Amino acid sequence: MKDFFTLNIPNKYYTTSFTEQIIPIILLCIAIVLICFYRNEIRSSKKLDKIIRYSIGIVSLVVLITYYFTIWIIEGIKADNLPFHLCYLTNILCIILVFSKNRTLFNFSIFTGVLGGISSLISVDMELYWRYFKYYQFMIGHTMIVFVPLYFLIIYNYIPSFKDAMKAFITLQIIGLPMGIFNEIYKTNYFFVSFGSNEASKGTFLTFLGDGYMYLFNLELLAISCIICWYIILKFICKKLKKSSPNIDYGYTI
Repeated sequence: MKDFFTLNIPNKYYTTSFTEQIIPIILLCIAIVLICFYRNEIRSSKKLDKIIRYSIGIVSLVVLITYYFTIWIIEGIKADNLPFHLCYLTNILCIILVFSKNRTLFNFSIFTGVLGGISSLISVDMELYWRYFKYYQFMIGHTMIVFVPLYFLIIYNYIPSFKDAMKAFITLQIIGLPMGIFNEIYKTNYFFVSFGSNEASKGTFLTFLGDGYMYLFNLELLAISCIICWYIILKFICKKLKKSSPNIDYGYTI
């Protein structure tokens, strides 16, 4: 138990098992199915809705603070252990979202949270082990950034427009530029942005995007393609929700 918060597991040859990877994904799917199935009951009970939202927010906040507090106590605050990764920034936004119900935060996190969370859960860090806190931080953080936007989509009927999708992409460009400069200076990998190489993608599935400026071009192409594809899927999902709940106001038109 005393080593629970260690950052590096003793067995350096350990790789995350399939069971460790798939269980959080299964639990996430079950949670999404449950809110779909009981969406009318949740909508009709402000108390139940608040319990769900606040529970998610408190758990996510405690886990995130504990994680960075542990890192900074053990390693000190350094350029490569700041909460600048897209998923961690989205995690913070989702925590604010569950308490504030802010649509602007939703419009951004429905794209960055769902797409970033799913890709991270599928291509999980293979050094995670269930006996250590880092495993739970990773899984809770990444499942929550998928679950929270979908919760507001299903329960609160927050619907992003195509304009919102493009705003999310532009916002990524605005944030990604300084992150890329930061990466070049400090040799970090925030947002996986590299200007002169693909160094920021090392150890991830993004290495297939190429090297140098072709990597950056392909990364941008992948980002806009994923956002547009996810928007089209959202449009289909919302039409299905409208048919199943015709008396519900589904926000602004998509």
